[in-house]
Formats: sequence, C-alpha cells, structure tokens
Amino acid sequence: MNWPVLMACILLLGGCGAQPTAGPVEPTWDRDSCEHCQMAISDRHFATQIRSASDGLVRHFDDPGCAILWRGDTGSPEDEIWVRNAKGTTWLDARSARFGTDYHTPMGYGYGATSEAGGLDWTTVETHVQERERERREHTAH
Repeated sequence: MNWPVLMACILLLGGCGAQPTAGPVEPTWDRDSCEHCQMAISDRHFATQIRSASDGLVRHFDDPGCAILWRGDTGSPEDEIWVRNAKGTTWLDARSARFGTDYHTPMGYGYGATSEAGGLDWTTVETHVQERERERREHTAH
C-alpha cells in the first residue's frame, strides 16, 4: 500500500465541506432555522448571519432584527455581520451597508440592506430594534 498517497487523499477529503473562516456562508435555504426565532430561512433578501469572534461559528437569521436581538449587548466589535442585499442576492457587510425602513421582512422589523447611499447605518438599526423590543416588553409587562 502506498501510505503517502493514502494520507494525502485523506487530508484532501477531510477538507471537503469545511466552512471558510471569514466572509459570508450560504445557509441551506428553507432548511436552516433562525437562531433567534427558529423560523426557516427562506427569504433570500433579508437573511443575516453573524460569525462570532469568540467561537468562529456562523449563526443564521431570517431577519436583521432577529440577529440584533440574538446578539444583544454581548456581541463583539470583531464579530462579522453579513446581510443580504434586499435588492439582490449578494451579501453585504452590515457595518458598511445602508438600510431602508419600509420593507416587508420575515419578522416584521422592516429593515432592508442595500449598497446604495442614504438610509440608516447598522448602529442606528441596532438601536431602533433594541428600543422597539424594550417598549414591547414594557407594554406586555403592564
């Protein structure tokens, strides 16, 4: 048996299916579930993902608002955050994307990312979603 060839084949095959260590990763559409709400990720215009700086894992979301609420205050500035272009099918870095506010998104947060000038930045969208969630919780607590 040719052991060096066998070992080379095992190493090559072991790399198949491995996820990249940076950049967006396509979800398995209609099968992967949102980490926050558990809904199937189906809408290719609003999917969002976070690659955690702490563990390197990619987590998928069906709506930018779900990603924001899941990340909460524990996210790291080094986390990668990717959003789908609401006007196409490309991934955009959430921190450089601009967001419109009148989209019909899967969970109703209404923010759609684009690469066009204008709109809100990611930090503003985070603040709006977190404030909306606080208000909702206060309202239901009374």
